[in-house]
Amino acid sequence: TQALPEAAPETKRRISIIWLLPIIAAAIGGWLYYNSIVNAPVRVVVQFKTADGIAADKTKVFYKGLPAGKVSAVALSPKGDAVDVKIEFDPTLEHLIRQNTEFWLVTPTVNMTGITGLETIVTGNYIAIRPGNGPPASTFKALDSPPPLDESASGLHLILTSQEQPSVQYGSPVYY
Repeated sequence: TQALPEAAPETKRRISIIWLLPIIAAAIGGWLYYNSIVNAPVRVVVQFKTADGIAADKTKVFYKGLPAGKVSAVALSPKGDAVDVKIEFDPTLEHLIRQNTEFWLVTPTVNMTGITGLETIVTGNYIAIRPGNGPPASTFKALDSPPPLDESASGLHLILTSQEQPSVQYGSPVYY
């Protein structure tokens, strides 16, 4: 009988097409991870005396009338003497959050000089911000009331002094 020829196995080194799917999934996962780090919100904590008018996921932060962030959580401070309000800012506004940045709660107010914060009746209370200078920071103490006008703003700035101030308060008109 005639001997059958021996089979010579051929080995081809090819990557199976099935491996393409995990590679694509890993690339998409890496891109999503990178994107979540780059576009992550800037988180800060602002300490208020009370949480009156502040609600998580409801109260917004405005800068020059434009939304800049929102309150993500409200909790009692570790000492229990104040309220820590956690705010998430748009990452493009990170340059506004510096050591001397000022925060205050805007609420509707009626006094002898007029009505302020009337827009909050429709939109709800909001937190206003005035950027400061200095190094970046992540913890702040809120002001009890709106800060006075910036002295670098154009116009005439006067400081009035008196022995008594029975009816003069912040925002009182001055007549000439």
